[in-house]
Amino acid sequence: MPNQPAGINNNPQSNYLHINNKDALTAGVLNANYFPADGLICVLTAENYFAKMVTAISTLGQTNVSVNFWWLGLTSIDATGELYYSIDGGITWILALGGLYNQATWVQETVTNANFDNQADLRLAFRFANNVALAGADPAFSVDQIELTVSTQSTPPVASFT
Repeated sequence: MPNQPAGINNNPQSNYLHINNKDALTAGVLNANYFPADGLICVLTAENYFAKMVTAISTLGQTNVSVNFWWLGLTSIDATGELYYSIDGGITWILALGGLYNQATWVQETVTNANFDNQADLRLAFRFANNVALAGADPAFSVDQIELTVSTQSTPPVASFT
């Protein structure tokens, strides 16, 4: 795993979420290694790994809500990372950002979406979609330092004299 930049708390090796493929886990690889598929099996059984929040975040009364995170992934267009959100308790998941691949060093990403605003139950999820992998690379898809921010504009006070 490449060392993390100074912008990530507890760098260069903080606690990140690494989404791995099941063949690696079956082989006993529990760290940040991506176990390459052999081409045939993965074509027949595409793998998708979904790491989602089980506890809601309330953004009621908030506007301009953004999610900011660091990510990397030495993958191809056929094996990408994606960011999803849910506003119905995790029943339905909507793609917020896709195409996270071919990034060998940590990069910071910010996603602002009006659907994040004023929600009683906002949840986030990351998905590693390994559709066709003839070869693999470490790391597959990793995220770190996920933050939600708001920049609600308040109405300035108005002086009224009589």
